[in-house]
Amino acid sequence: MIVFENVEKGYINPETNRFQSVLRIDDYSVPNGRHLAVSGPSGTGKTTLLHLISGLLKPEQGQITINNVVISGLSESERDRFRADNIGYVFQSFNLLDGFTALENVKVGLMFSGKGAKKHQAEHMLDRVGLADRMHYKPSQLSVGQQQRVCIARALVNNPDILLADEPTGNLDPATSAEVLQLLKETAAGKILITVTHEQDVINQFDHQLNIERFTQPSTQEAV
Repeated sequence: MIVFENVEKGYINPETNRFQSVLRIDDYSVPNGRHLAVSGPSGTGKTTLLHLISGLLKPEQGQITINNVVISGLSESERDRFRADNIGYVFQSFNLLDGFTALENVKVGLMFSGKGAKKHQAEHMLDRVGLADRMHYKPSQLSVGQQQRVCIARALVNNPDILLADEPTGNLDPATSAEVLQLLKETAAGKILITVTHEQDVINQFDHQLNIERFTQPSTQEAV
């Protein structure tokens, strides 16, 4: 379970020297097994929400707890390890290594985990996402949809409890988008899946939905 308590994330506006709140989440939780679509206009904090959950960012105040671990209280290195062991992240920009094959890109996901994952798990995951015959292809030799599947395989190779996907269908045609979304939901069965999207067709396929504007706060205060 993911629990937010009095969490606020923002920045110092250089023009006003005031703290500008991006997100304020007083009390919100995501139970285990829930598949959630997060929507809202650009710039309202959707990716920030994923970064807070994954520990890539820390809140200015408040507490984020995942499976009884207060990740907002961990050091950067501790958050990195926690993320490697517990969270899979499908990035909007893919973040694949151009000089590496699909198999090598997925194996990168094994390097930082303490779960003792093995090479055969990377091969199995690529097979599971339909790329058994493309394991030794580099990103430039794969279609956009196939590159997205590599990202999903990399995110899932350590069998994380939580899968985060940032606009996973944003660069795909409708047919490929439907395939990738179905793949995400199937491979995340029984896990928490949080998908950021601006596409209403995608939102409609989730039983649980969150408009991020619910947590957007317009107030500012003097920097200290």
